[in-house]
Amino acid sequence: EEQGNLQGAAEILRDANRAGRKPGEYRDLKLAASRDSLTKLANRGELETQLTLLVTDFDDGGGEDPFCVIFSDVDFFKSINDNHGHGVGDQVLIDMARLLQNETYSGELVARFGGEEFVVVCPSTDLAGGVQKAERLRNALAQTNMGGSANLRVTASFGVSQMTRGDSVESVLRRADKALYTAKETGRNRCVSLTVEQLENSSFDEQIDPEATDPFVRKTEFTAVVASDMVVYKLGGFVNDTNARLLEVAPERTVIRLGHTGILPFWGRTDDTRPVLLTVELENREAARRATRGSSAIRVTARVTPLGWVRKSETFQARARRVLKTLRSYFVVND
Repeated sequence: EEQGNLQGAAEILRDANRAGRKPGEYRDLKLAASRDSLTKLANRGELETQLTLLVTDFDDGGGEDPFCVIFSDVDFFKSINDNHGHGVGDQVLIDMARLLQNETYSGELVARFGGEEFVVVCPSTDLAGGVQKAERLRNALAQTNMGGSANLRVTASFGVSQMTRGDSVESVLRRADKALYTAKETGRNRCVSLTVEQLENSSFDEQIDPEATDPFVRKTEFTAVVASDMVVYKLGGFVNDTNARLLEVAPERTVIRLGHTGILPFWGRTDDTRPVLLTVELENREAARRATRGSSAIRVTARVTPLGWVRKSETFQARARRVLKTLRSYFVVND
């Protein structure tokens, strides 16, 4: 009451058994949600959660206690599956997970990022210490029989980055990922570290991105056999049917977003969690009328780029192909 005297109490009881589960089962479910089903390591969602907490602690502490991220990728893993079978490939991943856990004993978090990719988060560790740990892991792996076969030699490449002021979860992971890419491009079975200064160096960018064309852009052009004034209705149907979102609408340009990410901008396993930006440009309508002499046809240019972070260009290209194929299905195309 107003005078602060207790007049009564309300108590709410909940019977867990009536919900069909015992308290221990809820704990098991929570644990299962944070673990990779094959390797029993932390999964990507748990990795993102723990990294977010570390970044927050780092910022709150004024950057006095850095940590390192080690990105690892099993070398030639596709060849292991092709030559020895997927059962052996799965066993290699299980053995790799066990080795990473056995070789880390200073509070590190070991997680499976996806496929044959693993991440080790090393608290209270600077870049030199992170490189030293990655080298120890690399050497231990090269000397260990993996996959249950004495004749199978497995190696891995490693990339290391250190959390610095101004970093986010995405940026520190991306830097480790770029270091890993360099390790794979320069011979594999190597450990490469990357600082912010090196990443900003244009010569380094040229070294790790030798492709002349951007692998994270997909573009197509086609002639739509439809009156120019009807194009907007075709695009409207595409947006509604794909649960997309219109970001920009102009007479000769439309920008559409498909898919979404979670709290952190990493691509998931389904198209819904693999967001892309679709830009549709239409030929100048007056020019189209002159070129086609009034016929119902217009030139369409469609361009897809990823939103968020997708590591492999093959994953993006497959997603972009599906988007463009769906878009074309809304038009009668004559080329």
